Amino acid sequence: MFQDRGYLVIDCLRPKVWADPAVLPCYAQNTLVYVRSDRIHLYQRLQLELERGLGGRLSAVHPALYQDLVDPSRCSFREALSFLYAVARIRLCARLGRASTNGRVSGNNRRRD
Repeated sequence: MFQDRGYLVIDCLRPKVWADPAVLPCYAQNTLVYVRSDRIHLYQRLQLELERGLGGRLSAVHPALYQDLVDPSRCSFREALSFLYAVARIRLCARLGRASTNGRVSGNNRRRD
């Protein structure tokens, strides 16, 4: 979405806060810097970070947040069922060759035999 509007994402802060227990996992996971591509030359340090970060990135999901999703002792029964339903729906849609948008199976992608 941001790239379509001419912005570059620079993952220069997450490595500094990823394992810091003083930073909540949701902030550690979502702290990214966006710079307009036509302005990156004005920020040498960000340009260096962009070039340095091209080799690899941290995980998209913080381990603590992931544990909250997959560890049954950390969520309610209802949350666990909701998660299992979502995973099953995605797998079923993939197996049937249907696209899933916003949690709903798209009727436009049905096979016609």
